[in-house]
Amino acid sequence: MAASLLRAFPRRFALLSPLLLSCSTMPSDTLPDSVEVRVADPIAWPAGKLVLVSSAFRARTDLPDIRLDTLVLTAARDNDSTVSADLPDTSGDFQLRLQYRGAARIGTVTLVGFTGRTETVPLTGWPIPTSPGSPVMIAASESNLVRLDLSAGSAVDLPVAHSAACAISPGPSFRDSIVVAQSLVAISTCGKPRAWQFAPTVLAIDSVPYTNAADRLWAHLAPDTWLETEHHLLTIFHSGQVTLNEQLEEGERAILSPDRSRAVVLTTGNGLLHVPVLLTEPGTLAYRLPLWSAEAAAFSLDGDTLYAAGASVFAAGALARVVAVDAATGVVLVQNDSLEQELWDMVLDPDAPWLYGVRLANLVAGGAQPVIEVFDRHTLRFLGRVRPPANAACAFWPCGQVGLAIHRATRTLYAFDVEGWGASFSGTPTAIFRFELVPVSQLPEILSPTTP
Repeated sequence: MAASLLRAFPRRFALLSPLLLSCSTMPSDTLPDSVEVRVADPIAWPAGKLVLVSSAFRARTDLPDIRLDTLVLTAARDNDSTVSADLPDTSGDFQLRLQYRGAARIGTVTLVGFTGRTETVPLTGWPIPTSPGSPVMIAASESNLVRLDLSAGSAVDLPVAHSAACAISPGPSFRDSIVVAQSLVAISTCGKPRAWQFAPTVLAIDSVPYTNAADRLWAHLAPDTWLETEHHLLTIFHSGQVTLNEQLEEGERAILSPDRSRAVVLTTGNGLLHVPVLLTEPGTLAYRLPLWSAEAAAFSLDGDTLYAAGASVFAAGALARVVAVDAATGVVLVQNDSLEQELWDMVLDPDAPWLYGVRLANLVAGGAQPVIEVFDRHTLRFLGRVRPPANAACAFWPCGQVGLAIHRATRTLYAFDVEGWGASFSGTPTAIFRFELVPVSQLPEILSPTTP
């Protein structure tokens, strides 16, 4: 009897042992301290992606538990060694905690964004940067042009009269350090538009050789080519002849390519036509963007690509679209039709493959505020969103119109409101919002082992 029990016990224990072992963590299922888990970009955009990379994720179907402070993030597998999670729509420094296979890792994540808000003189039109990547702009106040430093919030008056009752915005020129301005000379009488040099000294260089009364914009596209926009009309003059004349609504801005060979005219609508891109030298149409309206556009630094955003068609509920086209031919390279709403302005990051656009978000209380949308410049894929806190809004609802500028040296983005043609904004200070940008490159953070 005893002998038979002894013979049976090893056999029964052998059958039971896998069950006993399964109740505890198998050594192969733990996460050794020597296995790296990396945060690909420890400094990221709010509302973007947290990306974790590790060989520990390979050949596994389970996903880690991820927490940002006390917030639980939902993990998703990107590929064999990479998982990601959506980041919250807020800025700040957070502790990252990853729990996986009975072990834990900790690290930090910084979501960059809003850094402050200041006010400056009322701007009555769209400003013109003095140079790419500079926070200094030539802008129109309510009676004259000013040299506006967005980084300091300071505006220095220039001895150049300007009136939004004549031309809302100062216009660009094919020549560097030149703007076109127009002012009242008597009640309801506008003076001749003039091209003004603003560096190294302020000096009138040229005047428009035409008598048309623009009420939106004059721009000097080439030595013998001038652009003029009225409330409902676009006209191009070349060597004394009208080369283009068509319906165009609220054409308050013209954006020139770096080599000055192309110009895109921004508009809230263009009749049944699409947004025009011009050949500046002959003053003729180059092509049309696949947009019914466009209030945001930017050329790449090399001038090869034109980015623009607006409504895709003239219809209620039309898609808001951002497109990249070949600047020479207008051929669409890539587009994104998933924008929440149209963008007011856009700028390209000069040192990283990102595109920044600005839209308005209305608050329940406190007016409205600019929200920065970040896109991958090559794919136009949405990368993140940066917004001010709820207590930082424009001085007067609804912000007027909103422009963008980038300070390359400090990697700071500025959003500022513009009165535009709305008389209700008269005398309202311009709000300047500052946003910190993600570094061009950063080392991945290796998460440190910790006690579960």
